[in-house]
Amino acid sequence: MFFSPSVFLASGLIFISFLMLIMGFISLADDNNSLESSLLWLLLGGGLPMIIGAFWLKSALKKDEKDNLAAQELDAISVIAKLGGTVTPLELANKMAISLEDATKLLGNMQKNGRADLRVTDKGDILYEVKNIIVTTEEKKNSESV
Repeated sequence: MFFSPSVFLASGLIFISFLMLIMGFISLADDNNSLESSLLWLLLGGGLPMIIGAFWLKSALKKDEKDNLAAQELDAISVIAKLGGTVTPLELANKMAISLEDATKLLGNMQKNGRADLRVTDKGDILYEVKNIIVTTEEKKNSESV
């Protein structure tokens, strides 16, 4: 999995903040420095940037996850179209070489967002039917203009 530049920048900010915190603690141990300057190192140099970096990192990772999910969804739609528009989580996992858990999560997300319908067979198998997939050229030719 590739991370966005924001993830690396946020991680770098956290690392530098960590170094600044170490400098603050060293400054506290040094008798030549005042307590105020040591606290300045700790709070402004280390603590505040570390908190900002942590929130930035969390946000960047969340965005990366959403982007990854969107890319996986496009791949899934392509696979589902080849399978006729209806798929089980196991079929999708097999065709996309992902875990069954990831395939189920992906299909569940598509259903939640209104891009797929959940179906249950008479035997109790779970199927997902992706909406608006025209599978055959014949269907495309027979479509009506709006």
